[in-house]
Formats: sequence, structure tokens, C-alpha cells
Amino acid sequence: MLIIWRRMGWLVPVIVLISLVITTIAIRATLGDVDVSAHWQNFATFLLASLTIGILGYHLNYRKRTVVINEETGEEEKSPSHTFFFIPMQFWAIILPIFFVWITNDAIKRENQTTAYLNAPIVNDMYLTDSNAEEPDGKDQYSVNIFKVTAVEDTQVHVVHGRYVYDTEYDARSDIRKGNVDGNDDFGTKPTIYSITQLISMKDKGTLLSVYRGEKVGEIGENGDELLNN
Repeated sequence: MLIIWRRMGWLVPVIVLISLVITTIAIRATLGDVDVSAHWQNFATFLLASLTIGILGYHLNYRKRTVVINEETGEEEKSPSHTFFFIPMQFWAIILPIFFVWITNDAIKRENQTTAYLNAPIVNDMYLTDSNAEEPDGKDQYSVNIFKVTAVEDTQVHVVHGRYVYDTEYDARSDIRKGNVDGNDDFGTKPTIYSITQLISMKDKGTLLSVYRGEKVGEIGENGDELLNN
């Protein structure tokens, strides 16, 4: 992705990264080894970054912005502002919180949807899993795998493991959407049986990342019940 800035505008992403490092260190120093990707912890990062960018942007674009004389017209003109993607730095102090709210709502929606799908499994559901969640000290570059539901018996879910592994959840989900893992040759033949309780536990531990359900079969409530449209 092409990153465009003018003058000191490049400080916007740098401040966000520095804020992430500071809040991560502060949280771990205070609370120990916790999941720093939790929503409230991300809020701390965006809050610190927004305040810093807002104050610095105002200072650079208003307090410290120089005035020059146009040689052709003789009129006073302000020097070019400090921008990031053509937006003055101080306005990113407003954009970042809006972006945080959007990604947080999207994450919560997907998490609730995953829980609902796990409580009401159907054949051909795809479970995206990450083996690194169970072995944090020995991370593999390619650890994301796809489980495909082949049968559901009461609270028992039969799944077969995909033959491919991926670097990220996005890569696996993209392959599913493109139809690259639909065939029987893309999965093993020996099923593994999990209870719904086990699958929910895997999600809570971070081993089960999300559920992909290709065809819409009706809206699913948070308790797993299908909601029928009148």
C-alpha cells in the first residue's frame, strides 16, 4: 500500500506504533502476561495515540506553521500543512477513535457469530484453527488450518482436517471464498469428533479462530437457535 504524507505527517503511523508498544509494556508490567489484543487494551492504544497526534498536529499546523510571502502576489501565505493521506495531522485524532469503534464492533459481531455457529453446527461449516495458540513458545510460520464439518450427531461434531496450512486466518478465509478448498481431496478422510463444549473451549483459548458458513441458512441467535423470518 502506498503511504502518502507531507512534511511531518509521517509521524501519524509512527505515533500509533509507539503508543502500541507503550501500552503493551505498561499493561504487561501491571497485569502480567495477558492478552494485549483485548478490546479495552486496544482502546488504551488508540486513546494515547489520538491525544498525542491531536496535540502535536495542532502545534505543528497552527502554533508553529510559518507564514511566507508570495513573491508573485506579495500576499502572506501559510506554509504547507503537515498531512497524512492528504488529511491534516490533528484530524487523525478524530479519525482514529472512529476507526477503533468500527473495528471493535466488527470484531464483537464476528465473535458472537462464531459462538452462535458453534452452538448450532451444520454440515460443511468450516472451522479456522491456529495450532500456535496451544504452543506459544514454538510458533510455526504456517499454523492456521481448516476443519470441515462432515456430520453432526446431537452435541457431537465430526470434522476432517484440511491438508493445507496457512500463515494467517485471512489467507485461509480467502482460499475458502475462492472455492479452493471445497473438494474431498483438500481434506483428510479420518474424522475427529468434538463436542460442542470442546469447540467453545477451543474458541475461548484462541485455538479456534472463527467459523465460515458459506450459504445463509437463516439468522442465528446468540444461543444458537435459528431465527426464522416471517
